[in-house]
Amino acid sequence: MECTAIVFRKPGQPELETLALPEPTGDELVVEIAYSGVSIGTERSIFMGERTHNGTFPLVGGYMACGTVVQAGTNTKGFAVGDRVVCSGARLAEGMTSVWGGHSSRQVVRTASAAKVPEGCSSREAAMFVLPGVGLNAVDMAGIAMADTVLIQGQGLIGQFCGQWCRNRGARVIALEPDPVRRALSRRYVTQYALDPGEANVERMVAEITEGKGPSVVIEATGAKWLIDSATRFLRRGSKMVFLSWYPAEITLDFAHFHNHQVTAFFPTGSGGATATRATLAALANGNITMGENLTHVCPYHNAPEGYRRIIEGDGSVVGMVIDWQGASA
Repeated sequence: MECTAIVFRKPGQPELETLALPEPTGDELVVEIAYSGVSIGTERSIFMGERTHNGTFPLVGGYMACGTVVQAGTNTKGFAVGDRVVCSGARLAEGMTSVWGGHSSRQVVRTASAAKVPEGCSSREAAMFVLPGVGLNAVDMAGIAMADTVLIQGQGLIGQFCGQWCRNRGARVIALEPDPVRRALSRRYVTQYALDPGEANVERMVAEITEGKGPSVVIEATGAKWLIDSATRFLRRGSKMVFLSWYPAEITLDFAHFHNHQVTAFFPTGSGGATATRATLAALANGNITMGENLTHVCPYHNAPEGYRRIIEGDGSVVGMVIDWQGASA
């Protein structure tokens, strides 16, 4: 059994290759992938060799995909051939590192890493399921509620989905985003208060929106550690700080600022597991969480290396990307 996959044998050099797949065990599924979702920030840090604790080269990256079960093991209770599922964490044959193997046309996955996709949820959007799950996990951990005013720095997909979950809980959301396209998307899907952090009067604008009180929750979602201070300046006494991003190496914090304001900090990791996945897929199906025009690029698998080169070169027009694998295993 084989698959077509996006392989990085060296940093920043994507290639399409045909790979052998391991034989599935009794508790595994074989899934024919329709779309795999690209997590731009996390994947870039991996395939550029900055983030090595998850695995090193040669590797197949990507941690979210949607497809159809074509083979089910004898112990895969609750799943059957023909089910449409999302999955994360494909198992690859020896010699190739799975980090986490999502960008491949056919996958061998454990049932614990799969979930059925409800009617009304498109396969394209379902393939991005981890990103809204990350936002939900953070909002749940921080206990964000309708009494909160939440300031989110960064309106990439992680920041935008987090903002949508905050809004759904009744919180008032303020978003800071320098890119005008992402700021416009944020105004459409998250909040009317999508501000340019480069504006000289942005602190005054935040003060006016919050009637001088400041935000009760500050969320850093850029992944740029040099911008942490620009988020923490908005902390008030008794507020919460959520570090929603991953940062390479060490970060520095103004201890006195956190200490004097008695800030509670949260460091969420991952997308919250099976419960969050079910909630995310249901929200995508019923429209409570919207991908919409954030899905800017649908890249056919044979053009995937070029799509990745755009990410490597820092093309800011790529907000959300999925790889279309249909026909790759024919």
